[in-house]
Amino acid sequence: MTTLNMKLITKFILSKYGGEIITKKELEDVCRRFGEQFKYIVNYYISRGYLIRILRGVYYVRTLEEYKF
Repeated sequence: MTTLNMKLITKFILSKYGGEIITKKELEDVCRRFGEQFKYIVNYYISRGYLIRILRGVYYVRTLEEYKF
């Protein structure tokens, strides 16, 4: 994991999916595109508050405004 790659994938996910639902398949495609491990990204983003697990395999991506509060 490089810091630059994490910043890029974070910007991409927040700009494309912020305020929307993302499925496991969509997130796996994004991880594959950036060369990151799916499990690591999901666990990292949930722990940081970027993602909220709604159901198994379905996540809500917070917007920047929601993330700040």
